[in-house]
Amino acid sequence: LDDLLIELRSLPNKIRQYDACTSLYDKIKSFISGHATLTDMKTGALKDRHWKTILQKMNVHVSFSELTVGMLWDNGLLERKKEFAEILQVAQGEMAIENFLNEVRDRWMKQELELVLYQNRVRLIRGWDDLFTALDDHTGGLVLMRSSPYYRSVREFQEDGNLWEDRLTKLRAAFDSWIDVQRRWVYLEGIFLGSADIKAQLPAEWSRFKNVDGEFIALMRRISTRPYAMEALNIENLQRTLERLANLMIVIQKALGAYLSKQRSELSRFYFLGDDDLLEIIGNSSEPGKVLPHLGKMFASIATCNAVPCEEEGVLTRFDSMISKDGEKVPLDTAITVTNKTNVKDWLKELENGMHTTLAKLLDHAVTEVQSAQAKTEFVEWAGKFPAQVMILASLVDWSMRMDAALRSGD
Repeated sequence: LDDLLIELRSLPNKIRQYDACTSLYDKIKSFISGHATLTDMKTGALKDRHWKTILQKMNVHVSFSELTVGMLWDNGLLERKKEFAEILQVAQGEMAIENFLNEVRDRWMKQELELVLYQNRVRLIRGWDDLFTALDDHTGGLVLMRSSPYYRSVREFQEDGNLWEDRLTKLRAAFDSWIDVQRRWVYLEGIFLGSADIKAQLPAEWSRFKNVDGEFIALMRRISTRPYAMEALNIENLQRTLERLANLMIVIQKALGAYLSKQRSELSRFYFLGDDDLLEIIGNSSEPGKVLPHLGKMFASIATCNAVPCEEEGVLTRFDSMISKDGEKVPLDTAITVTNKTNVKDWLKELENGMHTTLAKLLDHAVTEVQSAQAKTEFVEWAGKFPAQVMILASLVDWSMRMDAALRSGD
């Protein structure tokens, strides 16, 4: 068309003044002015349904394979540019929805769950935050899409939109339950399968957890064979199974909480410990060495105890002294012997009583001896003989007794 205009302009002035020449020039110019509309019609946004509407408006009744540019020109394309622009706008709006639905479909049909091996027993799901973020974004987008005027005009969009909204809603509910079940399982697995003492002391809960453990392991092994998000929806009664497992573990945790409350009521120093620390202590009753790191949380000044190797049959260890965090060592009045039949609460009670008795006797000796330590060197020697806490208290007791005696004497 541009070349034709150039040729027309190159004609002599006399010929360019002919009506035929002017008419042809104007017609070519009008074709060029409609070129933008023709270019827009090349877009992939225009589907068969849009072309059907365009051809109906132009009263063109031919197949797409026979359609020519000339037919569009001859049937008023150039006079209806605004009308076709509106159809194009609708097509582009519908294409945006189609692209979003394709994005949702591609993402979740291919979404692979990230699994990590746990305790060499089972693969657990991780990367929950990314899954929940993507689910929330796409579910929100599907809900928002419903308010679009382009969404309501295409039945396929409504069918796909409803289908994926239903799928993602179910998947979100399943994952909400799944992450809760997985966290509870990890917590209880470390308690029940990591400690023979817990098994012995809570046989009913242990048996109940074994059933939960077997069912959860089977579920995780099934998903690990095909670790795709959509595969989870194919598991029969998944939501109901997860909710049941969660409820069972809640019951187990409540029983565990009641058990820990009972332990604290029997030894008040357990109130200084969190559940995890207390469970570790109870779970290691037969290994006193693993209990020692927790002493500092239960006793204000005892960091650990000095263990004496013992070769007597059935004796695990013997504690002969208390050691502070500063390294001060205070021999116990009576050593504590821990046998393989001694409950952890029992020897901790012995330690508490031993601490009281030892300090009381040391204080009695210190107060008695300080009264005879008149010289400066004797006092210094006396001060180095007793633990600092006892020495300070004894010196205060001695000072008070001397002041009282002096006031009473009337001197």
